[in-house]
Amino acid sequence: MSSLSDPPPIPTPSNTSDTSDASDSVEDASSRMEYLKSRGVEIETVEDRQALSSSSSSSPASVPEILKQLSCASCESSGGCSFAFVPVDSSRPIRQVHLPGSGGIANADLLPDFVRPYFADGRGVDAGLMRDQAAKHFAAGALQGLDPTNLSASSMDKVAALGSVETFPLVRPAASNGHTGVYVYLDEVGLLKKLAANPRASRLAAACGYDPAPNFYGDVFVGRCQTKPSLRNVDFVVGEDTSLDAEWMKRAVRENVEWQVEMNSLTGRTGELQPLKDGEG
Repeated sequence: MSSLSDPPPIPTPSNTSDTSDASDSVEDASSRMEYLKSRGVEIETVEDRQALSSSSSSSPASVPEILKQLSCASCESSGGCSFAFVPVDSSRPIRQVHLPGSGGIANADLLPDFVRPYFADGRGVDAGLMRDQAAKHFAAGALQGLDPTNLSASSMDKVAALGSVETFPLVRPAASNGHTGVYVYLDEVGLLKKLAANPRASRLAAACGYDPAPNFYGDVFVGRCQTKPSLRNVDFVVGEDTSLDAEWMKRAVRENVEWQVEMNSLTGRTGELQPLKDGEG
């Protein structure tokens, strides 16, 4: 999901009074954030970070749950929220995995932190490929404000060692889909690790209207989030939801265009009808 540190202004009815107090400003800012969150724009607040940090620090060190579930080829996990594991090897089946209960954490997508240990696989990044990709992104203006001298293979290896998750939207939340979005969760540095492209993940994106479809590198996960009445993970079922003729995919093209048109009007952009090919990274 896209992340905004400073959400764009949301049009609101003009105030008939020429003055406003601090409480009005707070309520207005809160309204803007809720508006964007309901449309799948991820805005992380200080409170959100504190809640996630508190949850992770209170858990004893152990084998991450996602690794336990995937370590047993014949095991089927149960309980919690369902999502899908899509191996890069097309000869292996797509598997159902489960996100345990939220542990009291509300208004957050918990999947990135849950699957992060899976991508901490000890693989380093290719230094030459990293330099080529950085040069390409800087030339395109995609990394404005960053100092290229701070990018090094060793620094990227540190990121890779911890596991780094990128979230790519297959379909955005809309009234027509019950305010639910479907997302691919992938290794953010999979390309730099020289992982193989995942054809099934790309076919899902193509079915949702991405043309050309992005490449996703390595194994990925696919899950669903609902943004109203609050942001939370909901079931994404293997078979029912991974079939290329699933109902949510049939609506995806129209819903993605409608979402992007609405975001363009809020940000002042024009002519942009699908997100950047984030999966390429």
